[in-house]
Amino acid sequence: MNEKERQERKEKDQQLIDFILSHPLESFIDKWENIPLFESQKQLSAQKRSAIREERLHQNRNGLAASLQAMGTGVMPSWWNQLSILNFPVLLIAGEWDHKFVSISKKMNDYLPNSRIEVISEAGHAIHVEQLKKFGTIVEEFINQRRSSYDNRVGK
Repeated sequence: MNEKERQERKEKDQQLIDFILSHPLESFIDKWENIPLFESQKQLSAQKRSAIREERLHQNRNGLAASLQAMGTGVMPSWWNQLSILNFPVLLIAGEWDHKFVSISKKMNDYLPNSRIEVISEAGHAIHVEQLKKFGTIVEEFINQRRSSYDNRVGK
């Protein structure tokens, strides 16, 4: 993201923060659930979508606004130049329908010296929601491999 894109994103984030703070939470949730990033969640069962919506409706709007203000993409520093110095194992996970983050993950994978990428089929941006079992299995296997590698190094 270049400086112009960062500034545009910061402005969009601020507009969203203003919306969150000036409208009922339900209005924000309605808007949020209909952004293209979460389009794939519409394929979830009605029961699952209802549970997710209920959880979202119990969020604190001041907390949501503060989170976006402090951790939105527009305010995040770029760490691309530092990725190559990370020598620990990194697992990159993206849903196949989330083309932007598949692309970012592939680019990160090129920079990280000890990484692996998993692109999850039939999933968008919220892999942990859309493909919970696949996500859990991949993360668990990654952790177990790290644990086994550590145990072998320390002689356990």
